[in-house]
Amino acid sequence: MVISAVFAVIGGQVFAGNILWLIVLNLGGNEGYIGLLGFLIFAVSILQSSVVSLAQRIPKKKYILTTFTISYLATVPILIIKHISLAWGTPIALAILACCIALRQSAMQVTLPSWMGLLREVTPEDMRGRLLGKLRVSWQSMTMVMLIITGLYLGKHPEWSRLQIIIYVGFIAQIIRILVLLPVKSPPLRKPKNQISWREMILSPISDRKYRPFLIYVAGYGLALGLAEPFRIVYLIRLGFGENLALISASFVSLGAVITLMLWGKLADRFGNRAVFTLTLMGIAGVTLMWTVVDKLGLIFAMFLFLSMGAFNFGNGLVQTRYMFSSLTPELDASYIAVTYTLLQFSVGIGSLIGGQILNIAGRAGMSIGQSVITNYHLIFLLSFLVFLIPIHIRRKLREPTEVPTREVLTSITQPLRSLVGPVLFWPRNYDKENKKDEN
Repeated sequence: MVISAVFAVIGGQVFAGNILWLIVLNLGGNEGYIGLLGFLIFAVSILQSSVVSLAQRIPKKKYILTTFTISYLATVPILIIKHISLAWGTPIALAILACCIALRQSAMQVTLPSWMGLLREVTPEDMRGRLLGKLRVSWQSMTMVMLIITGLYLGKHPEWSRLQIIIYVGFIAQIIRILVLLPVKSPPLRKPKNQISWREMILSPISDRKYRPFLIYVAGYGLALGLAEPFRIVYLIRLGFGENLALISASFVSLGAVITLMLWGKLADRFGNRAVFTLTLMGIAGVTLMWTVVDKLGLIFAMFLFLSMGAFNFGNGLVQTRYMFSSLTPELDASYIAVTYTLLQFSVGIGSLIGGQILNIAGRAGMSIGQSVITNYHLIFLLSFLVFLIPIHIRRKLREPTEVPTREVLTSITQPLRSLVGPVLFWPRNYDKENKKDEN
């Protein structure tokens, strides 16, 4: 599973991540088109709900291999997308690219309930936080290495031939991912105790009063994230830092995840999800707001924000998965997973679409970089920050009886630091008290 996830990262970055945005820019696309692609990548998650009953009836491994194959075949035309652009024009090439990405992501999205269900089957509950952390560390390490190598290879203004090589690498990685999964044992098929309809399957998590606040949480979280996330790397390119430095800066997201994911996992296993939800959300909101001053503080500050965003965002994602796994009904795991990720990813897609349109409209209105003190990018970062206040409020309802309050967790994890610096900080006060005792 870990090796498969590593190769998934390579294909994902090329056909649904940061490298895809570079491909779009080099083909002649703009922020509005990137926002549209972001919408297509995530909004097709709505298809998950249509296959829930099918995913419950087919062995998970067989289902995953079939949908992966369809997904990866959809990327074949992208191998010659530049030739299509030269032969038929940029608009046709961008339209074909959008169709390929939409088909790829559609197949990937209908895979997710079975993929997450398989992941749940192979992770013991008492070690789930650490194992999920290890899995995420593996693929974030690969993301970081890939983005750095790709950035160094491409240069500031890459020729298409170099991007073409990266596209080939992404395609080959997808094929290897399928081959790696072949030896994995498929868990026994679990069917609901009582056969229920497709409609009941979809409504089960929504009608679950305990689970419903979590659905509202992920919807608000996804919308806030989508408003700004696809455009950070484009923002750095628009500021003139070059495609290589923009990609290398984006790799710091993965570095932040690698450094902190195991810590978040251990923290969640020891104290519960509550404190991690709170700490990571506050961090994400703060980092998002600080993106409004990147144009003044420069690339090093942007790298720090990427690092911080990786630490907080992936920590939050870890406890989202942990909370979902512990709260769902095992016989309806595909239903709960599908509805949850549909809401999350559809919200990210809507956010990307809105963000792209805001950038285009505000840019045409004279708020583009170099023309205004408050730019179109400042607007989407500020709006994203404000929308993050929704999950910050909802998080209070995601409490479980055995969890430790955030204040107590902070007291516990800062105890070594306070023990180390406390005597130094309070030495003058203690020294004065000792002197007074001696005088008396």
